[in-house]
Amino acid sequence: MDRGVALARAESEVASGRVVAADGWRRVGDAWLGAGQARPAVGAYTRALAATDLEPVVRAEVLVTRAQAQLALGHLGAAEDDVAAAVATVAGAPRSEDGLAGADLARVRAQVLAVDEAL
Repeated sequence: MDRGVALARAESEVASGRVVAADGWRRVGDAWLGAGQARPAVGAYTRALAATDLEPVVRAEVLVTRAQAQLALGHLGAAEDDVAAAVATVAGAPRSEDGLAGADLARVRAQVLAVDEAL
């Protein structure tokens, strides 16, 4: 799918209320970042993070992705803060029998390491 079409679709879904705001803003951020537009991506991720009901893994993933956008803008301090917040979010998350302790945690750790190497 064309990145412009993906961005328009994600923004439309958020505006219409067809998706949960946090998920919609995350998709808007992903579309902006995929289009090489880091500044509006950071704004979209920030709006997604304003949601109080994000699962810890999702919050950590959004923080890591926002860190990637911050890196693209040359905002190293902000990227480091987001990575630290992602690590703290995952470290403080409750563990379930099949949840965070498994593949989700491994995925977030891999994302954090990739951003950390870029710093």
